[in-house]
Amino acid sequence: MKWILLLCSCLTCSAQFPYSGTTWKGPSSAPFDFNSVANLYIELFADSAANWSGNTNGGTTLGTWLDQTSFHNDFTNGATIIHYVPGYRFGNGPTNGWYVDFHTNTTTAALGWAMQCVNSPGSNQPNAVFMVCTVKFNPSGYFDAISGSRELFQARAVGSVPNNSTMFAGTLAAPNPFPVSQDGLWYVFSFVFNGASSYVRTNGVIMSGGLDPGANALGKMMLGNDQTVVTPYNGYMAAVLVYGQSPSTNDLQAIEKNLSKKYGHIYPDGL
Repeated sequence: MKWILLLCSCLTCSAQFPYSGTTWKGPSSAPFDFNSVANLYIELFADSAANWSGNTNGGTTLGTWLDQTSFHNDFTNGATIIHYVPGYRFGNGPTNGWYVDFHTNTTTAALGWAMQCVNSPGSNQPNAVFMVCTVKFNPSGYFDAISGSRELFQARAVGSVPNNSTMFAGTLAAPNPFPVSQDGLWYVFSFVFNGASSYVRTNGVIMSGGLDPGANALGKMMLGNDQTVVTPYNGYMAAVLVYGQSPSTNDLQAIEKNLSKKYGHIYPDGL
């Protein structure tokens, strides 16, 4: 009887305190299939060195970040833009794991790190971009298109206050408060481009809604800069997903929560 009471007591404690920061991995379960949500065009993960190829500089400079979908929308350091090479690292990422380092530049001291997609997903609105990345300001182009029509998300400083962001898809949306105010922390971001119903979510919470950045399609995508190569991101990325739709509320939450869980519970996601 004492053993039964002790076991019940432990189970009760476990149920009351299931989360203890980024070290708690959650119950063992099958990995979430992000492709179970329809129209996944790009799936980039930084889980191991197997996620990229063509590395140089002793294995620290990133050649190609491999897309996990059947479309093979890989990201590489193409010659059609001015570019400097980002690197990959282990440690200091989510759960002290792998990540792509857009700070790294082994060829020049100038700014301009970027990667470009070898294909064009060709997705008309609505579409959604999810990122697991660190917050960077002053200013930072998280993603853009290589040229021409595009969708863009950019954080920027206004004066000396790094608290505004821009969504652009043909029309510059009114400056809106950046979803978070602390530089350098890891977050799960969701950017949904859907005309006047566009919005930004951070760690499962909508922070900038009712935006109207225009109706441009998703162009040939670039990570880590804008197409004029003047707003380098200079941060870290661990995952990028692009869907050719505006996900339902249930799918949106499932994607966000499972990205959070995958990288060590970036926020208390309930999984």
